[in-house]
Amino acid sequence: MHAKRRVMQWGMVWVVLCLMAATASAQKEWKGGGSNTNYTTGNNWIGNVAPASSSGSGGEHALFGNAPVSGPQTVSFSGNVYVGQITINSSLSYTLTGGSLIAPTSASTWTVAGSGNQTIASTIRLRDALTINNTGTGVLNVSSTVSAWSGSGPFTLAGTGVTNFSGSINGGVDFAITGGVNTITGNIGSGVINISGGTNLIGNSFSGGGKILNITGGDNTITGGLGGGAEITVNATGGNLVIDGDIGGGADIHVSEGGLTLNGSVASGAAVLVDSGGTLLLTDGVTFGGGSTVELNGGTLAATGTVSIPNVTLTGDSVIDLGNDPNAQLDIGSISGSGTINVINYVDTNQISFNPGGSPSFNPEQQVTFNGTPATTGPGGNTIIPVEVPVVPEPGTAVGLGLLGLLVCADYYRRRNRQAA
Repeated sequence: MHAKRRVMQWGMVWVVLCLMAATASAQKEWKGGGSNTNYTTGNNWIGNVAPASSSGSGGEHALFGNAPVSGPQTVSFSGNVYVGQITINSSLSYTLTGGSLIAPTSASTWTVAGSGNQTIASTIRLRDALTINNTGTGVLNVSSTVSAWSGSGPFTLAGTGVTNFSGSINGGVDFAITGGVNTITGNIGSGVINISGGTNLIGNSFSGGGKILNITGGDNTITGGLGGGAEITVNATGGNLVIDGDIGGGADIHVSEGGLTLNGSVASGAAVLVDSGGTLLLTDGVTFGGGSTVELNGGTLAATGTVSIPNVTLTGDSVIDLGNDPNAQLDIGSISGSGTINVINYVDTNQISFNPGGSPSFNPEQQVTFNGTPATTGPGGNTIIPVEVPVVPEPGTAVGLGLLGLLVCADYYRRRNRQAA
């Protein structure tokens, strides 16, 4: 019985050793150093055996570290090369260039670490989800064309490092960002874009129509605007989205939670919905084309400078925040709906105007308050102003004024008595 148990134990040890040996052999480390920079050349690898790269092998784990005598290092690919996990962890700089890297058939992660500046320029073809996790202290430059081989991704940028993506994401490949400091200047195709973290500067990637962008976190700025037909959902408890460029007609923007700042014009037919927990900030000079709408469903509409909106619809009790800006001027065309508006952080009485004729069912004296105090309308009925409330001194102020009066009187009588004497 004991002998049988020992045989079984040794058998398990043998299996573990075999698995460890297989794992060790599956990872190949680049040593480079020669004029031949081909990925498939055995002499470029420690042990003089290149990673398997045929379709049958599915690729192996390739490590690019500090083994080379000096840097920078160029790794050249040719044709379709099947790769497994890729790790770049080095103080040297690597450039992966040429050919097409066929990613694994199951979800995988390529890791970038170390202090070197790294570049991935080879085409990336997806067979499943692929994540590039950049935790390095250098800069990662990705100029690849990312496209589908047999899967739609997503292709994800993750980690804490700095990544510049100047390539393109083609076809229906989905794109995601979960972390890092990322600058996106390349073209993003028709797939869904999900951003949940990181600090992200996005160039002209959303200039076309038909884009679906979901923001659930991170600090994000789109400099190129949105094309007509683009759809954006902002649902970020700790993040925000700034759109510097113009927004095309037919764009559909939903601020579910978090903040959206618009710095450009909004074309006719675009719609913005702001739910409770969401804030829409319109900066000086923002204009909305005819037929565009802003719907406040319990959210906050904030404005700085002069802002003009043709149509505001209330579907829930909402807030207008004028930010204590003495230059704020919010001009609204038609106001409709059954909700109420509470105006906060206002400075003077001429900051909000509307078109009474275009809002026949809207009653500002019943539907608008200033910090909770019911509003009234100015001459012509098109200016919403706060009701004048007499200033009542604080108790401490009243006591102070009374003591000051007594002191003044006492001083007066003291001087008069001296003159009489």
